[in-house]
Amino acid sequence: MTPIAMPAQPGALSLYPGLAPGSESATQVAQWEKTPQDQIARNVPHPTITPFLPAGGKAPGAAVVVAPGGGFMVLSMDKEGYRVAQWLADHGIAAPADQ
Repeated sequence: MTPIAMPAQPGALSLYPGLAPGSESATQVAQWEKTPQDQIARNVPHPTITPFLPAGGKAPGAAVVVAPGGGFMVLSMDKEGYRVAQWLADHGIAAPADQ
């Protein structure tokens, strides 16, 4: 897998004004890898949360926070993050996915 730089998702909101606590000794940029099945983020010093909202401007009746597994070391962003959040939004549930 070759590391690639991935831009922030549209609408992504920063969770900290600077580096996340405990990541001060880490690289300043998350490392992304693209595989045939997934996008993987590693060493995320600037975590974000991206809202996936139901279409049509309807107020959702429920919300779920989607947190891809792996913690600081590796995040399965497509399989456990964006795809899950989009599916929930498509079914009327607001679902922010975090990185």
